[in-house]
Amino acid sequence: MDSTDQKEESEIEICRICSKPTEYNIADNIMARVGYIEGFGQVCSKCMYSHHQYKNNEVTDILFDI
Repeated sequence: MDSTDQKEESEIEICRICSKPTEYNIADNIMARVGYIEGFGQVCSKCMYSHHQYKNNEVTDILFDI
């Protein structure tokens, strides 16, 4: 593994709504994450809590809600 691979593994995933860092690394398995929406990306816990649509996986509503 070279330094580029190591850097990518340690990069923090950014929230797709508020652009703040989440608690997950880019290399973390998406099946083990909370707040990951397939086809949209990772969402931080604050945005996930404040946007009820995430629980229903209604990505189109989320996009128009922000």
